Amino acid sequence: MVRTASTWLFDLFGDSRVYEQTGLTTFSYQHYLPGKVDPRPSTYRPFARPFPTRTIVYMYNDYLSFSETPKPSEYRAISVIRDPRDLLVSWYFAFRYSHAMKGQTPRLRAVLSELNEEEGLLFGIRHLDEVNVFSALRSWVEQGDDDDRVMVLRYEEMTGADQASVIAGVFRHCMIPMTDAEIAALLEDH
Repeated sequence: MVRTASTWLFDLFGDSRVYEQTGLTTFSYQHYLPGKVDPRPSTYRPFARPFPTRTIVYMYNDYLSFSETPKPSEYRAISVIRDPRDLLVSWYFAFRYSHAMKGQTPRLRAVLSELNEEEGLLFGIRHLDEVNVFSALRSWVEQGDDDDRVMVLRYEEMTGADQASVIAGVFRHCMIPMTDAEIAALLEDH
């Protein structure tokens, strides 16, 4: 995943009802890093050691980094990609106004506060390109479908009119046995 509905998915998969069905806990490696931010470029963030077993892991990287990361033989993964235009607008407003003041947020907010909205969006395009966010997204589009254990889906599919059936498909792919009614309740709550 690259900056796409990560908080929402963390809450959805971390819900106690999902845990009751699976026994899986959520794990975000960034919570264990200084400043709770991974400073490495999103186009190369491999991990040498496996993550804790029986966890749902949140990663923000490209396909190559994901493929080089040790995983159990029976893993399932989803990668949510987002229209780069929407991602840019979301990035701009998050870093300009609401993102937690950690990592590079204070510096970026200071820069954005000196720019009007159009200049800020242009700055965002250059910044996201420099930190390889667009390349990371492209890598999932180009290679993510090569592995049937990986489901690549668009953010817009997850939030559109068919949200319940898309999320049901995600849960089936991840082998999480939830009924349509349970998924509807999860979506209502999150």
